[in-house]
Amino acid sequence: MKIIAINRDIDSHLQLPLSLDIIPDSAIIKDGKPFFVPDYAEGGIYYPAIAFRVNRLGKNIAPRFACRYYDAITLALRTVPTTLINQLQKNQYTSALATSFDGSLILGDWLQLPETSDFSISIGENTFHVDYNKLQIDNIISELSHYMTLKIGDIIIAGSIPSQYDIEIDSRVTASFSEINCIDFKFK
Repeated sequence: MKIIAINRDIDSHLQLPLSLDIIPDSAIIKDGKPFFVPDYAEGGIYYPAIAFRVNRLGKNIAPRFACRYYDAITLALRTVPTTLINQLQKNQYTSALATSFDGSLILGDWLQLPETSDFSISIGENTFHVDYNKLQIDNIISELSHYMTLKIGDIIIAGSIPSQYDIEIDSRVTASFSEINCIDFKFK
């Protein structure tokens, strides 16, 4: 299983080829387990994102067939230690090291794909309305499949919601997708 994170905001319309990170599966935190701030991080931020689960093996997938290759959606929170990202950027290293450490990705419960692409996401007190065009994920899957084989269980983080939050120790974060709670965890 691989986790492929597309580096763009959901509302941006970047042209392919994609900028992406391959994240190890050891980065995933799920089932409400707490996120532990790494020793080397003085603080951090997290970005909400939308993730899709691949359900078929595929290579060189045509865009019109791409909708057959994913079956579930969820919310993901990508955490970034600000001290580490600043050091990496200062030394002109890739930022992937700051987003791929063990326990850096909080993954919500998988939900069936909504019939509409217009849905709401609530994180704490904040609510966002997202009109996520299904063709965007179809095009991403088609493009990715030209470079790598997509396998059952792969996760595609298709973009971030254009917002970020500070990591506050001992705070609880809950997130819902169209009023269905899918993330509930605590920062430690």
